[in-house]
This record gives sequence, structure tokens and C-alpha cells, in this order.
Amino acid sequence: MARTLRDMNLSKFVAQDIPLFLSLLRDIFPKQNNIPKKVYKEVEGGVRRLIKENNLSEVKDWFIKIIQLYETSVVRHGFMVVGSVGSGKTTIMNTLTDALSDQNVHKLYRLNPKSITGQQMYGVMNTVTGEWLPGVFSQIWKKCNDKKNKHVSWIVCDGPVDAIWIENLNTVLDDNKILTLANAERIPMTDNTKMVFEVENLNNASPATVSRCGIIYVSATDLFWRPLIDTWCKDRVENRGTIHGFCNPDESAWMQEFTEKYIEKPDTFMLLNKEYHYVMPSPEVVRTNQLLNLLTAVLLEKVVKQIPVDKGAFERLFTYSIAWAFGGLFEYEDREKFHKFLESKGAPLPSISPQRMQVDKETVYDYYINESTFQWEMWVPEAWTPPRRLQFSQLLIPTGDSTRAEYIIQKCANLPVMRNDKRNEPGHQNTLLVGGPGTAKTSVILMYTSKFNTDEMLFKRLNFSSATTPYNFQESFEDVEKKQVRTYTPPGGKKMTVFLDDMSMPFINTWGDQITLEIARQLIELKYFYFLSKDERGNEKRIEGLQFLGAMNHPGGGRNDIPPRLKRHFFSFNMTPPSQKSVENIYGRILEVLFNPKKYSQEVCNMRVPLVDATIAIWDAVKRRLLPTPSKFHYTFTIRELARVFSGICVVVGKPEYKVVE
Repeated sequence: MARTLRDMNLSKFVAQDIPLFLSLLRDIFPKQNNIPKKVYKEVEGGVRRLIKENNLSEVKDWFIKIIQLYETSVVRHGFMVVGSVGSGKTTIMNTLTDALSDQNVHKLYRLNPKSITGQQMYGVMNTVTGEWLPGVFSQIWKKCNDKKNKHVSWIVCDGPVDAIWIENLNTVLDDNKILTLANAERIPMTDNTKMVFEVENLNNASPATVSRCGIIYVSATDLFWRPLIDTWCKDRVENRGTIHGFCNPDESAWMQEFTEKYIEKPDTFMLLNKEYHYVMPSPEVVRTNQLLNLLTAVLLEKVVKQIPVDKGAFERLFTYSIAWAFGGLFEYEDREKFHKFLESKGAPLPSISPQRMQVDKETVYDYYINESTFQWEMWVPEAWTPPRRLQFSQLLIPTGDSTRAEYIIQKCANLPVMRNDKRNEPGHQNTLLVGGPGTAKTSVILMYTSKFNTDEMLFKRLNFSSATTPYNFQESFEDVEKKQVRTYTPPGGKKMTVFLDDMSMPFINTWGDQITLEIARQLIELKYFYFLSKDERGNEKRIEGLQFLGAMNHPGGGRNDIPPRLKRHFFSFNMTPPSQKSVENIYGRILEVLFNPKKYSQEVCNMRVPLVDATIAIWDAVKRRLLPTPSKFHYTFTIRELARVFSGICVVVGKPEYKVVE
């Protein structure tokens, strides 16, 4: 009895409550000490074999969760795997089903219930014609509950739970095990089908639903961030000689050394959570993943060309990666503080004099590693060639800020499509720019995409708003071409970069979900969504060759955040407001073109520099002194207000025939 009580309840508890529960159990059964756990030799053996084959880490608490999922699947036909982003929920399910497939084939059918409406999910009756239009879920249900199936089917609802769509499954989850549809059709559940829910939390689940399901709660600390680094090292050793291989045989040892030096020993994550402010929340696992992505990206060219990297160069590349992965979402003040933190730990930073750091505000974020010399170099924007006809609103002028942002976007975009084929783990090629109004997020992405070779890469821009629905998002990909039966590619078999502008804008519904971002996550993560046409309902529409870029405002102050499960698929960094030097550079170059000596006297041309300096000085003074208050909440003087002033100057200067400026 003591073992049954322990094993059937332990899976539900968060990590902090497990010791308390075990203590209570010892008080109730004082004579039952060290109760042996039931051993499933075949399952545990298969799981351990897969963990080793897939280069995963056998963390005790996480391994227990796999066995708890197996035990729950034996006694329940419906169960939920609950846990925060990056806790290993999907890998737990994939590892267990692969291990069980040694005895009987297990197949997973995934859909995000929030990416479609209730009628699209279950089906709807046309009240005029009486015609029945089946739903996506009901078609999958019929397919999986066919008695002819020899395999075991797990239908995985991978998305937020609310009290509407999941309540319709109550007859499935209780002892009836029947799906009842609006057309009075009743489809029973067969013994070889399981109903699974993979969710981040149960905030909106009703007690009626939770009581019908087995719960496996995966705490963030069951796995945490350390195994990601171990797996990365194992993968690179195993794949030596390929693009996934290492740049030096000692790379793994260096990685472990620098991880201990910069992350573990100083307890960096605890320090960052206490003393630093992120413009957008980001879990430790996601930041570690960003570190590994960026480090892989900056080492990729060396691996492909087999250029040897010594320990000093590797540490500089590691420092560059950790600065952007851990501090990319900081504003300038915290970036400066993080620079000093890295300096205190003996990091090989660029040599910046105190004067340059104080006056020019230079930090490690203003530098990059030269790919030939492996030394630090400062960002220098490429030369701007003015177009023949100046149209102020469409001018894109490179700056140091835009150049470094483009560099990171390019490096991430060049990552392999698959990070690991055995684990079916995709590479993270997507980048998200976060920033306040007027920080050139959209301009940076448009500058980056304007350099595309259109024979290889296409560009699609989707502007999100509060009115954007999942159907609008799905409809925007109707121009894809058929490659195979249900596999599609962008036109001409090319690749396509999709820019999601104002990504945080979609409406947040009653349950706190952004359903438009749920279908975006499904496409990014699973590479497919479901056909909504009557004949194809329930079939996957797989689209290959897509990469994503995103831009959004800082969350908070009435502005939305985006779901953490979507956030993890992007390399996110903050676009800080441009420095005074950058602003002077931008508008100085525009006015330099307009104040043409052929059109204006030398005296007028000499006014260009004082004009730029005076305008910026006034804007800066207004921005600092006239702060927003509850009665004057519209007092926000961003770079856009400055741009409007210069736009007016350009209109006047661009028409010398009216002799306004003499």
C-alpha cells in the first residue's frame, strides 16, 4: 500500500514538495523504510539505451519522470505532461515511445488545439444544408481508433488548456471512452490509443478534467540547463569530420572548463536574476540554448573549412557568445555592468580604455571576433551609397547597431536545418529583435533581407495586429508549391524568410492565450499545420524551407509578451536606442547629400553640422525633462519624433528653387 501511494502520487508533485510528501509517508508507515521501486527491466533498458544513443544525459530525477509516464500510461488512457519550457517534456515522450516501439510500434499524432477554432477542431453542421463538415481532431480520432491498426497511437494535444475545448473531451477521458460529435456520431476509443496533453500549466483546467487525467509534472530543476552543454559536447565529438563536428579535439574539455569558470562557479544565473533586469523574461534553459546556438554559429565556418581554433580563440568566441546569449536582452546600463562582471572573471575582452567606456559608452557589445585573426575588432558600418532620388521615409542607412544585429541574424540563419537527426531536433535558425519604438528593428531586418539572392531566398512580411487570426496566418502560406503528396515548399523550390512584424500584437483571449502565435509556434516547431479544406481535414500540410525573423516591442506597460514556448525557438536580443554618435552619423550623412555646393552657398553648407547637433541636443533635452505622467501619458519622445524633424528639414532643403534656405 505504501508503495502504491508513493508511486501513484509522486508524479504530480513539484520538485520542492517531493521531500515533504515522502516525509509524510514515513510518518504514516514508520516501519516501511526504503520501499523498493518496481523495476521494468525491458522498458528501463530500452530507455537507457536510447539515452546513450541520442547523447542525452541520464539525470536521475528526469529518468524517473520517464518511468512515471510509463506507469501512468499503463493504468490511464488519458494523461497530462505538465512543465515549464525546456523541462524536457517532448523528449520524455519521444524517448519512452521509441523504447516501447521495440515491443510494439508507437506513433505520435500532434496538434495544437489552440491553432484552430472549436468548430474546425470537432466539426460543424451546416444549419442551412444540413451538411456535416468534419473537424481536424475528429478525423485524427477516427484514423487512430480504427480497429485494424496494429500500432499504438498517442494523440498529443500540444498547446494551452482552457475550460472549453478540453471539456468537450470529458466523455473521452472518463470511463465511457467515447467521442461524441455534434452530428450525433459516437466514436469509441480503442485499447491501443492514448490521449495525451502536453501543457505548460493547468491554470485554466477545470477540476473535472484534471481528476480524469493522470498528471506527470516535470519541474524545471529535474533537468535544468547543465545537460544541454553535455549533450552539445557529445554531439560534436560523435559527428567529427562533418558540419556538426568539433573545431579542435580538446573542444569539449575547454567547454567544460569555461562553463565552470563563467557560469557554475560564480552562480551566474542567480546573479542575473537578482541584480539585472531583462527587457523580456527568459528562462535559464532558453539562455543556455542561445549560448550553444551562437557558439555553434560562430564556429561553423571554422568547422566547415577545417580551420584549427586554439584555446585562446575559443575562449574569445565563448565570451562573445555568452555576452549576447546572457546579456543580449539588457539595456545599456546592464550591458555595461555585465561587461564588468566578465572582466572580473578574467574573460579575454577587447581592450577598452576607461575614457572610451565612460565617454563613448563602449563595451564588449560594440566588438566582434575577426574570422581571420580571431581577435576583437570594433563594428564599422559599411559605406552608404545614396540613391538617385532621396525618399526620406524609405532610406536605410547602416550603423554600428544595425551591422552587429545583421551579423547575428546571418550567423543564426546559416545554422544547419537539423541540429541532430537521431533526436529529430531542428536547428534554431530564427532571430527575434526586441526593442522600444524607433529602435530600427524593422529597418535592420529590411536591410538584411534586401541583400538576399532572390534566386535562392524569398522574403515574406506578415504584419501582426490584434485582429490577426490563426486562419489569416495559415492563409498567407497558400502560395506554396506542392513538392510531394502533402509536402510543400516556397515558390520555385527556393527557401523563404518570413518576417513576423509586431509579433506580440495578437489579441490575448479570455484564457490568456494568443491563438495566432500558437499556430505560428506549430509551424516553426513541427513544420506543418492541418488542412482546413473538407476533403483534406485531419491531414498535415508540411512546409519545408522556411526561416523566421521577428520584431516586437518590450513587453509590459500594457504591451503583450509572447508565449515562452514560442520564445525558445528564437535567438532574442534587445535593440537599444541608438547612441548620439549613431544618430549624428545617420542624419549627418543625409544632410551631407542634400546640402549640395552646386545648389547652396558655402555658408549654408557649413550650417549642416551645427543644425544636426542643435536638433539632437533639443530632442535629448525634451526627452529627459518632459517625462510622461498619468495626465500627460503621450509625452514619449522617441527617435521617431527626431526623424520627423529631419524629414521636414529634408523636404525644405530638397527644394532649393523655393529659396527657403539662403
